Amino acid sequence: MSKKKVSRREFLKNAGAVVGGAAVGTSLMGLSSCATTGGSSVKDIKWDRTTDVVVIGTGCGLAAAIEAKEAGSDVIILEKNDWVGGLFISAGGQNMWGGTKIQRQNGIQDTKEAWYEDEWNGCHRRGVPELIRTYVNRADDTLEWFEKLGVTWRIAGHGNPEIQRVNRSHRPIQNAALDPDHYDATGWNQTIVMKKRVEELNIPILFKHRMTKIHRDGDGPVVGIEAQFGNGTINIKARKAVIVCTGSWTDTERMAALYDPRIVGPDTYGDGGTPCDGHMFVDSSGDGHIAVANVGGAFTDMTFVAYLYLFFGSRSYWGCEPEEWTSGRNLQTGKGVSRTTDFYKNIVLVKNDGQRYIDESTGAQSAPT
Repeated sequence: MSKKKVSRREFLKNAGAVVGGAAVGTSLMGLSSCATTGGSSVKDIKWDRTTDVVVIGTGCGLAAAIEAKEAGSDVIILEKNDWVGGLFISAGGQNMWGGTKIQRQNGIQDTKEAWYEDEWNGCHRRGVPELIRTYVNRADDTLEWFEKLGVTWRIAGHGNPEIQRVNRSHRPIQNAALDPDHYDATGWNQTIVMKKRVEELNIPILFKHRMTKIHRDGDGPVVGIEAQFGNGTINIKARKAVIVCTGSWTDTERMAALYDPRIVGPDTYGDGGTPCDGHMFVDSSGDGHIAVANVGGAFTDMTFVAYLYLFFGSRSYWGCEPEEWTSGRNLQTGKGVSRTTDFYKNIVLVKNDGQRYIDESTGAQSAPT
């Protein structure tokens, strides 16, 4: 691959989000040991490493790293865990895309405009229209991007009929490495092909490196990060960009209480394990949100990002601990509450006033989630 020159401005315009806004998210201050760097000098920082782009996190961060590298930048990825993929690798859902060639091949008539309307209404009109429009308009590019990495697609069962007017559920078709019993493991399949491409591009991943601070040069640009590694810290300078892809915040009690009090306490479930009461598969600690806020970043619609599973009188856990990451064997063997039809034969669901409100005998599909 020829290495073409990419300016900082061009990279920020084409490759994605970086940190360093004008409004300060003061509600997050003091949630961690991150010191506010905005407004101070970084001239005394001792840089341990220097690169063009630093990517934090190996969920969607893998895609950002690949794009940056293929655009000609040197890239370093940081991951606080000891495996690639973060929480995303355990995702079993589908990619919701509309007006695609895969739909047409399966006889599904759809348009981008219809999909945009459904997405807009599905988020209760609380999203950012420009971002939703971008997501819709770039769906074909995203689908083909994964195809180039080796993913092939099929149309799965209609995963969200109450929101999506036609079937837009795209899933990767099983590849040779995937456990034959769990070929619908979307997150694992997409992660494994991105990981392969990262290795082909020789992009280094620093495992067990947890970002603790974003360095910003006063009120100017972001210039690098600080990360914990073992008992020490490391400072990495970024000549072009710091891309934060660190995931959720639902294991941080103050953030959970601020944004969605329903998930505070020991008997709740969120997208990182058990919020505010330890963790299982990953620790959704909000590192990126906190660090971004501490250098002047702001957020929108944070109260609209968490979800709750149905809960039955004792803690509802769900985790993913496969026997072996590379093959994904037994990927879905987690620790959870089964919601099969047989399970519902043994319980009665009632509202707070004691009134029964579903017919459990119809099985899991009738249960509110």
